[in-house]
Amino acid sequence: MNKLKNIKPGRDGIWQIIREYKKVTIPMIQEYVSMHSTSIKTYLLQLEAGGYIARDGYVGKLSAVQYILIKDNGIHRPILNADGTKRKAGANQRMWMCIKALGQFNHKQVSLAAVVSDSNAKTYLRFLERAKYIFVLKKAKASLSPTVYQFKESNNTGYRAPQIRKDKSVYDLNIHKVMYQPERGAA
Repeated sequence: MNKLKNIKPGRDGIWQIIREYKKVTIPMIQEYVSMHSTSIKTYLLQLEAGGYIARDGYVGKLSAVQYILIKDNGIHRPILNADGTKRKAGANQRMWMCIKALGQFNHKQVSLAAVVSDSNAKTYLRFLERAKYIFVLKKAKASLSPTVYQFKESNNTGYRAPQIRKDKSVYDLNIHKVMYQPERGAA
């Protein structure tokens, strides 16, 4: 077995390994991803329930269950509920998709397109600006016209929406990197 390089952490890494090898076991996955076997098994059971993998017998001295890939979802891992159904996109994901599709936008357009509150859209856009995903094209003029933003195509790191963490940092799930970290004492 050749060692894979640049394995992503967590479930992204599990999916990456499954796609590469087509047949996997939990001990094999643990060689690449630092996760407890029960966490790996939980995701494998979701994938199995969703029809992405199937059990293919037992292998090795410890008779580990072998799973085989039967439905390749592409490079983006399936995000599933416990019963194997696809999880619906959250508010940040909907806003991220709208922002990328619109190119130029204000918070009202994002809130309408993503079906979120104006305040939610304003907050998310403020953090994306701090993290340099978007920039101000035209400042707001009092309450007459809202700030217009432009999406920075060069910062399109992937499908998954940047997340705002409790510490007010912005984390990019596509490249597994903090893109904005507030100064200590600032919020």
